[in-house]
Amino acid sequence: MNLKQNVFRIFILAGFALIIYCAYLFFSFHPRDFSQNVSQDSNYYDPFASRYSKSVVDRNGALLSVFLNDKEQWHLNDTEQIPNKLKIAVITFEDKHFYSHFGIDFFAIFRTIRDNFSRSKRAGASTLSMQVVKLLLENPRTYANKFKESIYALRLESLYHKDSILQMYLNNAPYGGNIVGFKSASLLYFQKLPKDLTWAESCLLAVLPNAPGLINLKKNQNLLEKKRNALLQRLYELNHIDSTILNISLKEPIPDSIIYHKNIAPHLSLRLINEDKKNKITLKASVDKAIQKRLEYRAKEYAMDLQRQDILNLSALLLDSKNGEVIAYLGSQDFLDIENFGQIDGVRSFRSPGSLLKPLLYALSIDDGLISPQSMLVDVPLFFANFNPQNASHSYFGLVSAKDSLIKSLNVPFVNLLQEYGAAKFFFNLKEIVGFKDNDPHIYGLSLILGTKEMSVENIAKIYLMLANFGEIKKICYALPCGDFAGLDSIEIMESKLQDSKVDSIESKNANLTRHVERSETSNKDNIESKLQDSKVVSIESNSQNFIESNLSPTHHPIKKTDSIESNLQDSKVDVSHSLNMTNNQDSIESKNIESSSQDSNLSPTHYPTKKIDSMESNRHPTNKTKKILSAGASFLTLESLKELKREGIENLHKDKKIIAWKSGTSYGRKDAWAAGVTPLYTLIVWAGNFTGKGNSDLLGANTAGSLLFALLGELDSIDLDFKNPGDLKEVKIDTFSGYAIDADLSEYDIPSSVTFLPIESKPLKPSPFLKKVWLDSKGKQIDSNNPNFINAQPSVKYELPLSVLNYYKLQNVNIYSHIKDSQNDRVLKIIYPTNDLKIIQANDLNKEQNVIARIANLKRQKVFWYLDGEFLGENILDSRTLNLGLGSHTLIIIGEDGSKDSITFYVEK
Repeated sequence: MNLKQNVFRIFILAGFALIIYCAYLFFSFHPRDFSQNVSQDSNYYDPFASRYSKSVVDRNGALLSVFLNDKEQWHLNDTEQIPNKLKIAVITFEDKHFYSHFGIDFFAIFRTIRDNFSRSKRAGASTLSMQVVKLLLENPRTYANKFKESIYALRLESLYHKDSILQMYLNNAPYGGNIVGFKSASLLYFQKLPKDLTWAESCLLAVLPNAPGLINLKKNQNLLEKKRNALLQRLYELNHIDSTILNISLKEPIPDSIIYHKNIAPHLSLRLINEDKKNKITLKASVDKAIQKRLEYRAKEYAMDLQRQDILNLSALLLDSKNGEVIAYLGSQDFLDIENFGQIDGVRSFRSPGSLLKPLLYALSIDDGLISPQSMLVDVPLFFANFNPQNASHSYFGLVSAKDSLIKSLNVPFVNLLQEYGAAKFFFNLKEIVGFKDNDPHIYGLSLILGTKEMSVENIAKIYLMLANFGEIKKICYALPCGDFAGLDSIEIMESKLQDSKVDSIESKNANLTRHVERSETSNKDNIESKLQDSKVVSIESNSQNFIESNLSPTHHPIKKTDSIESNLQDSKVDVSHSLNMTNNQDSIESKNIESSSQDSNLSPTHYPTKKIDSMESNRHPTNKTKKILSAGASFLTLESLKELKREGIENLHKDKKIIAWKSGTSYGRKDAWAAGVTPLYTLIVWAGNFTGKGNSDLLGANTAGSLLFALLGELDSIDLDFKNPGDLKEVKIDTFSGYAIDADLSEYDIPSSVTFLPIESKPLKPSPFLKKVWLDSKGKQIDSNNPNFINAQPSVKYELPLSVLNYYKLQNVNIYSHIKDSQNDRVLKIIYPTNDLKIIQANDLNKEQNVIARIANLKRQKVFWYLDGEFLGENILDSRTLNLGLGSHTLIIIGEDGSKDSITFYVEK
């Protein structure tokens, strides 16, 4: 009796211990102990989150790029609702009582025990919940572990909804090789999303994880087909499908190979993954996959033609003009073009923008009252200390309208305009739009407008996006929802790194390529490749991921610190008795970056503090939630002017479309070709050149980049929309010849006038600098108050052009000499350069003397006698003479044979 009692007690204690042990197992299982440092994409806590492959999808959820996980697996997470076909197939095949048990199916256990004793075939009783636990713990297959998994399954059922458990199973089930999860299997086996699977495909995915030994599409097709068809038949018997669907499904072939997904928008995908602060599993890019694919294909096709000209690389960025969202992102011509450095992200690379800043200055000057589109600007060879800007064609117009200067991309008028507007003021407005860290405008001076400050494709995109939004600054959005990636716009970070480090050329033996690929025209490809291999590459390995293709970090070229001086060039004037009719029929001219400029000690950041400029702007545009740099009217007028830009060499391209607003640019040395196009729907920036920085004579903004711009725009719909007039324009009366306002003091005179439109918010348009009130005697000759006949003189108004313009017309044989009147006040001999009180900075490689070419205006082509510091230099009728100058003060005197005279004093300093 005691023995039976002891045995009974032992059983009671054992049962009690078992209950305690089961309770311990139950409450000790915490799914939240897994994947704690990973952002959850699901609406429940997913303990498998750290195992998933990271992926990037487009704005509509379509897959763009996949990054393999630590185990080199395609393991995609799908948070969408499980397709009903797949759900029915899996539950029917794996766990038909799934929605009725609590993690353990006792009926399946009894059936398994019975079948294992009565048959040679062994069957399992694992529920989907138990399989989820097994997949999570990855324990060896033993009876002890099986028991634990059963208890853990009960715990799992107490914590999660049934559909969540089913989704965890499907997201982590093995599908052969390195394919894990039903979404990965659906994409690689059938090239479609799970929601698009047929019944036959759903059944195949249901049976694959249950038969790992059969997962070989080539060797076991018959066995797989047999298992799939058996499941289809079972679904028919359960009335899930009808006979028609059954017959069609039975005839569907088994896929015979895996087709791996080709990554789309790889440069942007890598950028999002590497700059993701939240460690998300799935990132949603703002791009549209369909548009991205079309543009990638078109760009690759275009690049093949460029490469025949030894132009190896291109980049493009397409934005939604309304909200700044990136619609397409082309970092290079082809990510897989390893030979030509296709893995470099050209969208973030810094280069000279050529003429692309001119529309911004044009619009700002309209708002500042400096010009109207019709205003005439001086376009003759001029000197600003050691800075000698030239038009790319080396030809000039004398006088040219502001609008034509923009259309023809003339350098000299815009350098003059920048001097009048203020180089530092323009610099800080540019800084406000782009957001760079540089705070020193005197580095660039007047050469800034010609592209000496290097900028990236996305920098330029911000400028034209601002124009498209009528002066309102908008941030570029790369991922949705916008603002999720605050750290993504890393222009300031990259630029600060550039400024803080000494950047050497590619051929330098000591070059330390960390994130930059330097420019070099002479370096060969092998040398560049060896340095790129030594550089730190932005790869998925650095984030414990493995991208399908390798990646190189983007190239960022060092900012060229070209000095410049702003000098005040005051031209004396000569009377012209009537308006000059200027016709401009020269072809479109690309900008040229002139490197010879020097630093002006008067132009420093201390004279132009950022806060002062910002304050000035905020006074003109009241502060609100959105920052505005330009008025809507100035932006509209600029866009309308840009619509008249010629399409060099591509006149017939899209001739059935409306003309869009666009601008091209070419950097000095023809190293970079740019084009920017703006419509109400899209803002597109393209760049073409060589990542190595090698120049090419075939590189032209209008041809090379312009053709690419319109080729890419041709892949889009509805690009031919006009910008609507913002309604904030006012009529302004202007002098017809000069395009400026008529001074109030001259309003009583009969001056030919016309009407133009300017922004209501703009400052009053400045009076014409070419109109001058004069006094004429009875013979129509101009006299002054010293003339005894002055008491009888009659007032009149004449056009008076700068002497530099008149001299240029004279050299070009433009017939204006007959209009110059002999007068005691007329000065037909003038020193144009150097200017009075000019300070010339001696070149560093000169120890004693500085050679300066002096230029004069000699309208009568008379003999001129030259004197420097009291010493006679000689005589000639030329318009220039080389002066050998030492340090210090110098006085230059010229005397004409008719007695006319001019003199200036200037300085040469170190």
